[in-house]
Formats: sequence, structure tokens, C-alpha cells
Amino acid sequence: MNFNKYLKDINYCKKTYSNDLTVKMGIELCEPHLFTHTYSKSLQTIKLDFILGSVHNINNQKLRQVAEKSDAPHREYFEELYKMVCIADIDVLAHLDLMKRYHSTIGLYDFHEFKWAIEQILKKAIERNIGIEINTSGLRVNLQQILPSINIVKLYKDLGGEILTIGSDSHTPEAVGSNIYEAINIAKECGFRHIFKFENRIPIPIEV
Repeated sequence: MNFNKYLKDINYCKKTYSNDLTVKMGIELCEPHLFTHTYSKSLQTIKLDFILGSVHNINNQKLRQVAEKSDAPHREYFEELYKMVCIADIDVLAHLDLMKRYHSTIGLYDFHEFKWAIEQILKKAIERNIGIEINTSGLRVNLQQILPSINIVKLYKDLGGEILTIGSDSHTPEAVGSNIYEAINIAKECGFRHIFKFENRIPIPIEV
């Protein structure tokens, strides 16, 4: 990560678009539980507003490879997520059931089969004041589902979870903010009255 360039770009955007946008600084860390010292050292001088944590690899294999080779890819994925949420210094769990993106390889998972594992992840997240996000990227592809599923968002609420964020996970300018209002309606449907933004890694509620 080239933080010098990143900070330069952020400062440029803050100055250039201050009349139209609130520009904040965040990062998504992959497998942060495996690199706690490295990430801590790299980020100690960076004043981030928001840190997402995610699992994109298991045992040095990309999730697509795990989906193709493992006999139990969903179980392995949720087990790795639990390890992450127990240790990592993060604010929000990103796209919690990401493995379903590879449904063409392994099929969509049965929520009830893995509810016990998901519940343990969510309980630990709530205990550590870590939120979850509604990630709308799945609605832009053949999956046609949010990440995580509505069942998980409802379970998080039922367990007492409150810190819910919404993100479009945009990799192109055109995708920024896509399906945001649909995600807000899903949050309301699941019983949430607030979604959250972050400043200096402090969650701030916004009424919906």
C-alpha cells in the first residue's frame, strides 16, 4: 500500500470537493487476524476513519480456489471469519457471506445449515463492538443478492446488533452508491432504525 500517494489523493479530494462531498479515509484489510503486527505497524501513523475486515483467502488460497477444491468450502470460510472476528482490530465485517459469490461452482449455501456458525461470528462481533455491512455488490452481478443475506442481517438484529453500515463496494466510478436505497429499505425491513457512519473509527448513527 502506497500511503504517501493515498494521503496525497485524499487531501486533494478534500480540498477540491469540500463544497459537495465529505471525504473520509478508510481501508479494507484482508485476513487481518493473520497479520496483526504488520497491519498495526503500518497503520499506527495513519488516522483512518473506518477499517473493514474481510476474508478473501484461506490457507493462502483464494476463495475461488477453495470453492473448487474443498469438500466443505462454506464451513472453512465461516471458521476463518470466526478466527478473524475474535482477534482483528477492525470496525466492521465486510460482505460477511462472500463465499456465495462462487455459487456457480459450489451452489448457494443453506442458511439454516450454517446458522450455528454464523451466530457465533455475530455474537463475537457484537461482544467486540464490531459492526456488519450490507454490501450491495452482489446485486450488480448474477448472484442478485446482498452480502450478507437478509437472514444474516435479521439474525444480527435479533442478537442485539446495532452497528450496520451500507456500502456499494464499487471498483469503478459508475458503481459508487449503486443500490444504496434498496439496502436502506432492507435495513428497515430487518428492524433497523439507524445505519452508521464512522469518524476517527467511532460509529455515529444516522436515522433511516
